[in-house]
Amino acid sequence: MNSSQDNTQRDEDEIDIREILTILKRYKLSIVLITLSITLISGMVAYFSPDIYRASTTFSISSDEGRYGGQKDILTMAAGPSGSSSENDIAMLQSSFLAEKALKNLNLGTRYFTKERYKTHELYKSSPFVVATRYLSPKAAGVKFQLAPVNEDTFWLTIEPSKKTKIFNFVQSFFTPIPDSEQPLSYKEMHSFDAPISTPWFEIEVKRVHKLQDQPYFFTIVPNASMTGYIGSGLSVFPASEEGMIVQIDYEDTVALRAKETLDAILHAYEEENLLQKTQSASKKLNFIDEQLKGISSALKSSSRELRQYKSKRVGVPLNQKTAIAAEKITAYQTEIDELNIQIELFENTLTFIELGNDLKNVNLGNTIDTEPINLMINQIIEGDDEQSILLLDFTELHPDVIRITEKLRKLKERLIQTVKSTLDRFKKRRKAITLLLEKEQKNLESLPQQQEDLGSLSRGFMVNENIYSYLLQKRAETAVVEASKISTIQMIEPSYYPALPVKPKRLFMIIVGFILGLIVGIGTAFIRAYSITTVQTVEDIEKLTSIPIYGALPLLPARKHKHLYLEALRVLRTNLEFLDNKGKSRLITFTSSVPTEGKTTTISELGKILAKGHKKVIILDLDLRRSRLHEKFSLENTAGMSTLLAHRHDLKAVLQHTDHNNLHVITSGPTPPNPSELIMSNSLDELITALLKAYDYVLLDTPPIGFVADAMITMHKSDINIIVLRAGYSKKAYIENINKFVKQHDLNAGFVLNGMKMESSSGYGYGYGSDYGYANTYYNKRT
Repeated sequence: MNSSQDNTQRDEDEIDIREILTILKRYKLSIVLITLSITLISGMVAYFSPDIYRASTTFSISSDEGRYGGQKDILTMAAGPSGSSSENDIAMLQSSFLAEKALKNLNLGTRYFTKERYKTHELYKSSPFVVATRYLSPKAAGVKFQLAPVNEDTFWLTIEPSKKTKIFNFVQSFFTPIPDSEQPLSYKEMHSFDAPISTPWFEIEVKRVHKLQDQPYFFTIVPNASMTGYIGSGLSVFPASEEGMIVQIDYEDTVALRAKETLDAILHAYEEENLLQKTQSASKKLNFIDEQLKGISSALKSSSRELRQYKSKRVGVPLNQKTAIAAEKITAYQTEIDELNIQIELFENTLTFIELGNDLKNVNLGNTIDTEPINLMINQIIEGDDEQSILLLDFTELHPDVIRITEKLRKLKERLIQTVKSTLDRFKKRRKAITLLLEKEQKNLESLPQQQEDLGSLSRGFMVNENIYSYLLQKRAETAVVEASKISTIQMIEPSYYPALPVKPKRLFMIIVGFILGLIVGIGTAFIRAYSITTVQTVEDIEKLTSIPIYGALPLLPARKHKHLYLEALRVLRTNLEFLDNKGKSRLITFTSSVPTEGKTTTISELGKILAKGHKKVIILDLDLRRSRLHEKFSLENTAGMSTLLAHRHDLKAVLQHTDHNNLHVITSGPTPPNPSELIMSNSLDELITALLKAYDYVLLDTPPIGFVADAMITMHKSDINIIVLRAGYSKKAYIENINKFVKQHDLNAGFVLNGMKMESSSGYGYGYGSDYGYANTYYNKRT
């Protein structure tokens, strides 16, 4: 059972493979043409596609705080955030603002071209001439200026509207007239090199650099400031490390030198902007410190002056040791309270900064015992934010990894807020405790003589102002060093280089893809054509639709020199018919078709000739009484025939006609009768057939198509075999379904002959040489 199923499956696979190969063979010419066409188009696209060169550079970004101490204090925060994250740097590099700065060092607006071997080449700085532009109207911006040299001193300058514009304006002019202001620019004049050219639309001067070749040149002019979009179209900026501190910049252009120069200009503009922002930040900090120094200096001078005046008036008043100790304690407590106030203010600002969801990269509370755990959590949150940003480049917010890191960040921020609040509460409690100690010492000091108390108060104020003044002076000196240094935070890792080879297009790859695509399209088209055809094309098409045997396949004969192929196919058909088991009796064979013009009459006449050449006595009866053609095949008279014989107007001897072939006789249809079906159904036909079967080896009946009239059905029941002729490329596949039902319903012994096959699609059915006979015989035995 399993073996039988395996064999069946194997046969089906073989049939499928054979069908595929047959389709490919049948449409091989169209497959080759489509493949070559698409490959040629791909080659043309590859040839005319401009070369794209890529200049690249890689650099690292370090922040100011990492370069100068790694901390931010209250003064740094007051001066504003300095440094930038990699996201900010990438956004800056891609901004039109930076492109405008880069354009100040470039001249991209005027572009020069020439044509060589049908391709447009941009000359850039290798142009034999340059154009100086003094005025350019919007109408002339971007138009194509054609320059044709006449001699070494003069040239033609031409501006012509494009064909697309001409066609559009021509069509539009039929509906509404085009105003002069909207007419496309058209210009043609002869000019000299190095001489100004002035028109209402442009004022330029063409300066010759070296000798121009005898070839077409053209150039376009666009205001240089309008080329920011051009720079942006070729620029790519992306982080080259997971931390995002290493950035890679690629710039692609059709000119290698321009790609490098544009990239260098962008980097130069970015470095200038980076230094400018750094200098502005330091200047802002210096201004803040200077403002604070003014107030503290004034307070320090005032407290110093009051202390000197007090001492000068009360020189004789002694200050005992207890007063001095109390004054020192009060001063220390007051200083600590001032420092705590600064810390509380800093932590309150930081807490608000965190709760608002701002970027924590700009927060640094310094390295102390109190801030160490907070800085650790801030670093963890910054790392988590970077990881989340990287994940969101590839995934959505619903991805499990994104959800995990988001939940982790939420918990870290909650812990951070709680820790900051806890530290802030601790500072406030400490301030409250120090305030109580200060109040206690102040009460102790109040018990001292008033002079000592006044002196202590003046001394405390002086010492506090002096400490703050020293602190501000130190910070100003540090900030002045930063401002004076003007060191960029950009460190070049890999400088830009001149791209010697283009990165695009991959011409060989494009041609290979075009070839593969063409092959796919060609094969796909072949299968679409094969499966969309509704007519029978090959023997395989019949095999798929019926179990009725196929007795032969007759080729189409486009030329007389292929006549031998047709004769070989007829011999195979004759051999197949001889396999019929008729026990030595004569054979009665009915020939019919599904519809007219399928080659039925031609087939029966040619088969009759082949049978006669085999020393068989053959007679052909033309029973197609409505549309007789048999007499034309043999060039016979048709004044008397089957119609007059069956109507008893003539006898057999009168209607029997000899042909030019020995052993082959024909009875034509005769005049068209009014009742052909009744004549065929008469007993006269049965008597005639019985008589002829005794005298001839083969009696062949040419009947009307079974799809139109019932005449053929009358004789098909009497015949030993019924041959149904189909014509390749003409007979509908749907006809075979009707024939299947017809044969099964009437229990007929029937077979097909496929006529008019193309020679390349009909091999294997016996009209070649040698082994074809054996294949046809074996096939017939298998089907019967």
